[in-house]
Amino acid sequence: SPRPQLVVLLGANGMQLGEHPVDTELPWDERVRVPFLIGLRDAGGLPTGQLPALVQGADLAPTILDLLDLRSSDERAGDGRDRAGISLEPFLHGWTRSPVHEELVVFGVGHVAVRTLDWKLIAAVDHRLRLSEEGGRLFALAEDPGERRNLLDGREPGPVGERLLGVLGDRFASKPIHLKIPVTIAGMSFGS
Repeated sequence: SPRPQLVVLLGANGMQLGEHPVDTELPWDERVRVPFLIGLRDAGGLPTGQLPALVQGADLAPTILDLLDLRSSDERAGDGRDRAGISLEPFLHGWTRSPVHEELVVFGVGHVAVRTLDWKLIAAVDHRLRLSEEGGRLFALAEDPGERRNLLDGREPGPVGERLLGVLGDRFASKPIHLKIPVTIAGMSFGS
């Protein structure tokens, strides 16, 4: 019989087809949601179905290593604590039903976003990744999957918005991030 093969398909980025003609650089779901498929060929043991959870690219490496049984229990225990990624193996087999990630944080030039299964908050940041007081957007994704109705439009954030702002504040507000990138020009080094 042939050896089992692990097959993984992960898209590089989503495809935005004009759903948001203004502010196209923001992390709309059409841009950040990507295909992520895992299967075992010529083997049993991996059930079919969908995992309705928030996952990220960083989850891929620990998942592959665990499906191939290449990590120790100590290495598995560090998921989410010592590294950003979390193995999806327990979720794929149905061994656990807890969320993979309660929320995911993504950032780009001039913005940062936090997404849960039901909500997304997009906030403006300055060049040091400090949160701005203006320009926030909050979307209830269950009722507004197309992210058309900004619930912060001139309003107070409310309890959900405050909780999501707290997630961003914990990561960005009190700890400005200074990116030092070493650059070499004509044999001279700058930065560290």
